[in-house]
Amino acid sequence: MSHVSPMPIYAHPSAERARRVITRSGAIFRGKFPSRKNGRMIHHEGLIELDACFLFEMHPLVLRYQEQPLKLRYPEGYRLRNYTPDFELTLRTGKKVLVEIKHSEILARKDVREKYDNIAAHLGSEGIDYAIITEELIRLEPRLTTLKKASAVLTFPTPTDDFICTAISPLLANDSPTILELDDYLKHRGLTTADLLANGYLICDLDTEMSSSTTVSILKEPDHEWLRISEKLPF
Repeated sequence: MSHVSPMPIYAHPSAERARRVITRSGAIFRGKFPSRKNGRMIHHEGLIELDACFLFEMHPLVLRYQEQPLKLRYPEGYRLRNYTPDFELTLRTGKKVLVEIKHSEILARKDVREKYDNIAAHLGSEGIDYAIITEELIRLEPRLTTLKKASAVLTFPTPTDDFICTAISPLLANDSPTILELDDYLKHRGLTTADLLANGYLICDLDTEMSSSTTVSILKEPDHEWLRISEKLPF
């Protein structure tokens, strides 16, 4: 017998959170992240969630993401517990992934690990994709710093694929332009290097520190899956 709440698993409107913060008291830093991808402010609880938003925002495979998307119930012994995941990601493949953001030190505690193992097992039995991401993956450097800087120069609104393809067509003959060359070319066409990265038209080495002389690859067709937060995750 399924222990999921009778409420449909993806029933919440895209801008409605399943759990709302009643008070701002406590040690958790709460704020809002301006998301171009979602066209609205995304609420976050804690700095790790904020950093996760930068990853989701710049990830070409993530079409959109929703904070605190739904409430569900999972079995713990003979009882049912309530649970609200931190995010739901909708990927360009159509797949939806529920995401929990947790600090590795907290997740290492036996009671916490058992709780999320129970949740993961239950969601898996229901055919629901679920991922637990720690700060060790989210704050991987220099990747995070690069994506944060790129996020700050995204153009609004999100450029269409047709617009990008037309703009970059003359660049395809250059196998490996530098970021400086690319920025100089794109600024006259209402685009930035960050736009190409976020839309899957640019591939670069995020494991090395970026500079104006860094060379990148420009793609004729977008590759939304070249960036992976982890090879163990579906994104």
